[in-house]
Amino acid sequence: MPHKTNREKPDSQIVRTPSRIKNAPATVQRKSTLKQANEELTILNRLTRTVTAQTSLQQACDAAVKELSVALNLGVVILFLQEGDTLHLKAISQGSAHLRPEAVPLHIVGECLCGLAAQHGRLMCSTNIHRDKRCTWTECKKAGLYS
Repeated sequence: MPHKTNREKPDSQIVRTPSRIKNAPATVQRKSTLKQANEELTILNRLTRTVTAQTSLQQACDAAVKELSVALNLGVVILFLQEGDTLHLKAISQGSAHLRPEAVPLHIVGECLCGLAAQHGRLMCSTNIHRDKRCTWTECKKAGLYS
């Protein structure tokens, strides 16, 4: 909504007239940024509530995988628990019938994409794991995953 500015009339009366917002694209961008932040916070809130309502670590891991899969519209979600330099598989979403928990070997921090993500403490992505030299395990490739 435009804000008003004061302007004097020739007979010394002050009137308020609308003025244009000078930076409308920036306002639209701020609204978009706030909307996205609100959606992300809503997802985090739902995830936190769902996970903390569980009574065991395994139930919490299963709930987290399910919630993330739905919230982010992901085909497959794999959750590891880091203990020292090893990553223990805790849950896999239902997105891949070929990726079975018993087929996933013990992962080591610093090896393959999952281990690199744990080592650096951030998400590691690949557009094609079949061509990515960082992806050293064959299990994901054999299961039909590609990114």
